Amino acid sequence: MGKPGGIEERVRSEADASAADILDGLAESRRAENRASAELIRTLYALGEFRLATEADIHSQGGEADVTLAQRAVECEASVALALSRTATRERLIVGRELEERLPAILDAFRVGDIDYQRVRTVALVLSKASDNTVRGIEADVLASALRCSIRRLRERIWAHWFDYNEAEALAARKAAESEERCASIKHGADGMATLFAKMTALEGVECNSVLDEIAGTVCAHDPRSTRQLRGHALVALIHREEAIACLCGREDCPVRGSGDLGRRRRPHLLQILISAETLLGLASEPATLGDGTVLDPDTARLIAGDARWQILLTEFLDAAKAQKAAADDSSGDTTPEPEPDTITGSPGEPRAFRIVARGRTRSAATLPDPNQARTGRNGAGRDVRLSAAIDAFLAAVDENPSLASGIHPDGHGGFSEPPAGALTYRPSAELAALTRATHCTCTFPGCSVPAAQCEIDHVVPFDHTDPLAGGWTVASNLQPLCAFHHQAKTMKLWAAAKLDGDSVFWTSRSGLRRITPSSFGTVMVPGNGVPTRKNKRTRTPRPTTPTGDPPDELYAPTWWETYIGEYSEYGDVADTDRAAYVPSLGDIARLTDPTARADAIFLRERFLEHRAVVTARERYRPPPF
Repeated sequence: MGKPGGIEERVRSEADASAADILDGLAESRRAENRASAELIRTLYALGEFRLATEADIHSQGGEADVTLAQRAVECEASVALALSRTATRERLIVGRELEERLPAILDAFRVGDIDYQRVRTVALVLSKASDNTVRGIEADVLASALRCSIRRLRERIWAHWFDYNEAEALAARKAAESEERCASIKHGADGMATLFAKMTALEGVECNSVLDEIAGTVCAHDPRSTRQLRGHALVALIHREEAIACLCGREDCPVRGSGDLGRRRRPHLLQILISAETLLGLASEPATLGDGTVLDPDTARLIAGDARWQILLTEFLDAAKAQKAAADDSSGDTTPEPEPDTITGSPGEPRAFRIVARGRTRSAATLPDPNQARTGRNGAGRDVRLSAAIDAFLAAVDENPSLASGIHPDGHGGFSEPPAGALTYRPSAELAALTRATHCTCTFPGCSVPAAQCEIDHVVPFDHTDPLAGGWTVASNLQPLCAFHHQAKTMKLWAAAKLDGDSVFWTSRSGLRRITPSSFGTVMVPGNGVPTRKNKRTRTPRPTTPTGDPPDELYAPTWWETYIGEYSEYGDVADTDRAAYVPSLGDIARLTDPTARADAIFLRERFLEHRAVVTARERYRPPPF
């Protein structure tokens, strides 16, 4: 400590005065940020009101208003414009509505910058379940709490004010939350870690906390991990139904040595991992990805592959040199069909893409070579930079030639002159659906992160159920994974989608927003001179639509299903009727615990599958058109 009045005190006093000015500026910056957030929420609310007013105008003029369409349009467009998830966008819409319609005092404080968005969000979302009388009665107290409390403490104070004002209503809201908000989800981070997010009652939370502490306490006092780390290991053990975790002290006299072996043997990995053959063999170090797009380091992927079952995904490699050679051959008069004769790129060596074209059989694990051998280097260096440049170049090309927005195959036939096997069937095969989900790891709508495994398979160009030959076909280049919400938005024609070369998807909203979603391993092939990129029609020998010879008589004998259930020629016919209950799904069968009921369900499903096989064989003998 310096002497009173010494140089130390003088310098620090001057520094304190300067710091006070800096802190004043920091506080004003915070208030400015709060005001900007308030303006964003106000604008978002105005957009929602504008869309609803449009539907009201339609109704007043004798038309049929669609409020659901308006709400869906706002959520889709705003989420893209703000680069937010649909959930975050919907949350902001709720906050805006609560502020504008029920929380005037909170809104005023937000607009002048006194409180930030996180506190406003907490108030609006909690009180969105309260009645108007309750909101009016406690708003002043809630605002006072918001001005001085942390977010966690603010939430507690809101509930305290609510219980004090209307105990019965608050209790009913708590009970409803127990059923509506109970959930568990996994959020993947960028550092190779994931976060388990779960909601449960406060009592269940205390119980879960005690169980984690109990399992974390199964190691000895010399274990090098912290309590926080041990609880993380305890959670994984709990999920695997294990009662203890292995101690890592390394001591021969460890009192709990071997306790981690208690419990059941862990089940094998239930994962889909996409990894290049070069990386798998240790010749490259490009990261692998999980089925939802999460990056997995190569060593971990190889470790899992050595103790798992494999399924090979065969790919077709696309690159700029191949495209430029085809263009050169085409200009010199060579009429031999080549892929992408009119596709060029902005700079040498781009774009490079893998198109997944087939799926192999599942095979047992094998011994992998030592990955510490010489590698080929960074295969993915600069890929995202080139991809961003290609997307910008394509959008610029669309400005010059809007027809590019219709995609590489506007007819939805994938370049085929004749429909290949399965193209005229609405439901894709299991293999085709798997390849579609492997091509895009998530929903293809811009910014949507719903894993492809949880998405529906959508026909980019709609399938025509009345005339399958005329509509979009069920082929790889006409399929994409879409979550239920964005699938419905496309069906309602709020957004239009088109497949581009390289398996990217071009999205356009009715209000003119445009975005491109590249495939997991692909790029955007940029057309040269504004000429639409179109694949040549493939020359192939058409498959015979009718088998030769006479059909066997037994093919037309009534099946068991036709005899005892009814005459249905397609699975969809059954699924669209009350008789759908007669066809147990695999999930239905798995949930049955009674052996007799399960055997009956298996028998019924087998009979239906036999019936479908017979009907399919009959269809092959029907003369065209069919």
